[in-house]
Amino acid sequence: MWFYKIPIIVVFLISLFFACLQNRKVSFNDKLKIIGSGIGDFNIISMILIFLLAGMFSGIVGRSSATSVAYFLLSSFPSQFILIILFVVGYIISITLAILFYVSSKYKISNEMKYYWNLVNIIPYIIVLALSMAGMSVFVVLSIGIVIGSVISISTGLVPAIDLLTQAGNGANGMFETIIVILLVSSISALVKNNGGYEFLLNFIQKHFKGQKMAQIGAGILISFTDIATANNTVAIIIVNPILKELATKYKISAKRMASIIDTFSCITQGIIPYGAQMLVAISAVSALGWTISAFDIIPQLYYLYALLLSSVVYIIRSK
Repeated sequence: MWFYKIPIIVVFLISLFFACLQNRKVSFNDKLKIIGSGIGDFNIISMILIFLLAGMFSGIVGRSSATSVAYFLLSSFPSQFILIILFVVGYIISITLAILFYVSSKYKISNEMKYYWNLVNIIPYIIVLALSMAGMSVFVVLSIGIVIGSVISISTGLVPAIDLLTQAGNGANGMFETIIVILLVSSISALVKNNGGYEFLLNFIQKHFKGQKMAQIGAGILISFTDIATANNTVAIIIVNPILKELATKYKISAKRMASIIDTFSCITQGIIPYGAQMLVAISAVSALGWTISAFDIIPQLYYLYALLLSSVVYIIRSK
């Protein structure tokens, strides 16, 4: 956990301080106006509201519901500990499923664990997932999830009715650090853009990654390095989004396609870096089973992420 010893808010405050020192031709008051315009961006406001709703949903359904989801998934697959590790790190889909079952079959667990889960507690998550996959607005999805979660939490006695708002508030409070980081990142980004930093990066990508296909590869590389630096794919996306939006406009890359590229590549990097949250959770899961393992023991086994990287690059290159 050494990467997390320094609070991320402090890191971005220091970055914002240096951003404010640059470009002395612009007064401090004008820089505050630039920061304000960055914070007031439509996408930033939307993201903050989404995080608050997600926090309320998490607070209302409670930790036991999340635990039920995790235990349901774990109880649905073989209990070999290598498979559990890989399940936590990355999704088990496609042809990688066969590879993971083959690798996990070599390992046996002597102390079998029992997972207890409640189907009723899983319902809010299932509904939210189904509505999201149906393409419904995230605001509507989370609002429905909050209502259904409230009904289930009260009816099952998971959360007393009198404490429901408190739980929702606690969930929203849990998102405050993330929201502050978003505000700081958007402030820095506004100053960097005003000082010509975005134009420099955009020109760099255009110079070394010419053409529509190579521009998409360059976008993937840029978001990957940003995620390596921040260890947070959400923050990384916020940082590079304005740059890649302009890149997409120049090379006539659809917004959905560019969003898919930066989301996919950031998640690949986030799953592989040894100090990422996903990797640390996987190691903690192994620790709970009584074993000790290193991130570097897990990284060679991340077949899904490597397959996703390869297929993404091939898809970009072969697309018209």
